[in-house]
Amino acid sequence: GFVLAPAALVLGAGPAEGFLIWAVVFGSVIVHEAGHAIAAHRGGLPVLGIYFSWIPFVGVGPGPLRARGLAALAGPAASLSLAGALALWPAAREQLVPGAAHLWLGMPAGLALGFNLLAAGINLLPFRPLDGGLALQAGLTAWRGAPAAARTMRVLGAVGALALGALAGAASGELGITIGLLAFVIALAAINTRVPASANGS
Repeated sequence: GFVLAPAALVLGAGPAEGFLIWAVVFGSVIVHEAGHAIAAHRGGLPVLGIYFSWIPFVGVGPGPLRARGLAALAGPAASLSLAGALALWPAAREQLVPGAAHLWLGMPAGLALGFNLLAAGINLLPFRPLDGGLALQAGLTAWRGAPAAARTMRVLGAVGALALGALAGAASGELGITIGLLAFVIALAAINTRVPASANGS
């Protein structure tokens, strides 16, 4: 996904702005995934690596549910922290206002501010494979056991995918396509969520 994304952006926005958008997105994703990796490492979880596919993710080994939940939430926290730092820069804030004058340094800062706010907001939705869903599943597993948590996440994922699918149908253009792709990813995760026979609480 990260190999093909620059080509798509260059075709859509032109070489200069296309590469700039990709660089901002890539840098922001690094910060987000580093938040996961650092929190996982500090929580005692084995960090297997940061992987870049259509959806970037951090691979972690088995460990305590609390550490897994906190590691899942650390990515959105890192994105919000970066957005908060950028929001202190007037040039970044001005680029979020429609019709603002083009600023050479303000544009990438404004893009990063908006992207990180969006990334944090979307990832906090309570559906797998998003961070909010992973944290919720860890909490439900600790509370009710792994089978009940998995069943709950499957139902939530199905409802979320249907709701986002309806929203995608009501939207138009790139927004509708983006929401539709998110609905598809959530639906796929719900279908592939396995319900274990028993819970071990780990």
